[in-house]
Amino acid sequence: MLVAGTQTILVPTDFTDASEQALDAALELAQLWRASIELLHVNVDPTFLDMAPGGIIPIPVDLTEFNERKKELLEEAASRVRRAGLTCTTATTTGKAHTEIVEYATKVGAGLVVMGNHEHTGIGGAILGHIAEKVVRHAPCPVLVIPWLAGREPQRVASPLVATPGTTV
Repeated sequence: MLVAGTQTILVPTDFTDASEQALDAALELAQLWRASIELLHVNVDPTFLDMAPGGIIPIPVDLTEFNERKKELLEEAASRVRRAGLTCTTATTTGKAHTEIVEYATKVGAGLVVMGNHEHTGIGGAILGHIAEKVVRHAPCPVLVIPWLAGREPQRVASPLVATPGTTV
């Protein structure tokens, strides 16, 4: 159950449309609750590829330029939050996305995680393991999963504390 008064909302981002839609929802909730937003990006370490059941194969990869671009994208997202008048902190970590998200939510005392959900199917879905589902299972707080609305106008987040004109609470 979502609780008004959440002080910190964690928004993991991979800079996709799904993450942007999750940030839209988080911005709306943060403005309603006067909460701060923590933006987190998790880098997957491509140095080693686990070829189960055989073991680990080293794959040297230079991601310097790629990581610099991700830092820029993270700062652009933070600027968007700050322009909305909200406090925003950013962080980047490396590891398994769902594990890092859960650990970061615990570390910052997040009252809510808002994240996008990608519609991965087939082998991609099997490999990625549905990150949002794993976060929901292990997070220390409620998780709001925003479905990816490909090409559709996102709907506003409804809050039980806000009445629309002509209605009563």
